[in-house]
Amino acid sequence: IVSLLRTYARWQVAFNIDQLRRVAERMRATAQQFDAEGAVSASYSLGVLMQRNAGRSQSEVGEEVAWTAAAAAARSLLAPVW
Repeated sequence: IVSLLRTYARWQVAFNIDQLRRVAERMRATAQQFDAEGAVSASYSLGVLMQRNAGRSQSEVGEEVAWTAAAAAARSLLAPVW
């Protein structure tokens, strides 16, 4: 997941905001499988993708749900780092 997110963020690949929400939820569900470096990298890349794709969202509610899911994933992944 980490390398894919990093590549997509670098190449500015466009995604539907709901797809990014699902990625965030999957990251949270598999948080135990991330090491500290991977957790930081994945969270950063997801944040970059969320920022770039938020403007394309048709629904403010959907965008808010996606940001909430991304924040929950980051809290879950980055707990060992903090």
